Amino acid sequence: MNRKAFYLVLVILLSLTACLWSEKSNERLAREKGVEAENLWEGENYIESAQACEEAISMFKQAVTKDQVPNDSALISHWLAIAFDSYVKSSDFDNALRILSEMIKLDPENMKYYSQKAILQKKLERFDDAIETYSYIDSVKPSYKNSKSIASIYKDREDWENALKWYYRSYDQRQDSNTIKDIAVINLTLGRNEAAIQAYKDFLDTDPATATKIKTYKNLGKLYEDLGEMNNALEYYEKSNKLRYDNQITLKLISSYYDLKMYDKSLINIALYLKNVPDGAPALYFRAMINFDKGNLQDARKDFVAIKSDPTYGSIATGYIESIDSQ
Repeated sequence: MNRKAFYLVLVILLSLTACLWSEKSNERLAREKGVEAENLWEGENYIESAQACEEAISMFKQAVTKDQVPNDSALISHWLAIAFDSYVKSSDFDNALRILSEMIKLDPENMKYYSQKAILQKKLERFDDAIETYSYIDSVKPSYKNSKSIASIYKDREDWENALKWYYRSYDQRQDSNTIKDIAVINLTLGRNEAAIQAYKDFLDTDPATATKIKTYKNLGKLYEDLGEMNNALEYYEKSNKLRYDNQITLKLISSYYDLKMYDKSLINIALYLKNVPDGAPALYFRAMINFDKGNLQDARKDFVAIKSDPTYGSIATGYIESIDSQ
């Protein structure tokens, strides 16, 4: 091979090498930028990480378009996931939502993405969009949680009828005590007291777990109390306390029965309270008051003396002691 031919071959080889290098350069730059993005994410530099991910994706797309590099959806998805997480952690929800739209294009059947989309739309107060997204999820994969999310948006907007519709739908999918409470509260707001009460009673008919039943008894007791139906309220507070003793519920029973002059029932709950809280000042106070009202002054005085140093009842007790001693 003469010198001229040698140089010609060398030039061709160098050109081919340069061409090959050119085909890989965008891909290589993209991958290097992707590694940079991951390092920034690990260092909690989230905005910079998200931006680097977007640059890496742009470079890789150029490599695919211009250099005929095979597309790698898994790699793009990986970078999108880092960018999404970074924007969320930076509270840049607009950009997070934009990135999520790209993630959905690559994996349109991933319902987790739609849930995240709805959450972001709520954060951005795009409530109609959030309802639309949740409704789409519901059309594909109905769930009590999804229905409840729609209901909560309507509730926050005080669209009570639509809120009720979706709370009932949620409840049909799972008999949940918190959902029943929401249903009851909305019915009360709408002046539908009987519907609110019936919602709790229907739930109790499902024979929920003991802990849930206790909570529901308390809620129903409070509902009756708010409606001024104290006898019904006390019935459900008693049911709650029978399943699991509660100091605050017991004090409610003690004071309520005292106010109704149902002293025998008040004394039963006083004994229960003192069994669990020996020398409990609130119980001793009401026992003293019952004895005072009944004319058992020395028994009353004994309890008043026991609580006269109590910060809540002490001054009242002292006044009664002086009154008894003056007689």
